[in-house]
Amino acid sequence: SVIGHISGNTLAERQTKINDLIDDVIACLQNVGFKKRDAKLAVLKACEGKVFEGHQALIEAALNKSNL
Repeated sequence: SVIGHISGNTLAERQTKINDLIDDVIACLQNVGFKKRDAKLAVLKACEGKVFEGHQALIEAALNKSNL
């Protein structure tokens, strides 16, 4: 799981919220200069086996996983 405490009635609703969060974080990293490919790679690396409480924690983890 990527995010702790995701609400939603169905697994599909929760997965949609997780995907939206990941897309938001990728866009955030792009806004600070990452190429989309590099941003996505950093976020996916950060998500491996981790649970995050929100955008900020995932952004920080992605920045730590990036090579920039």
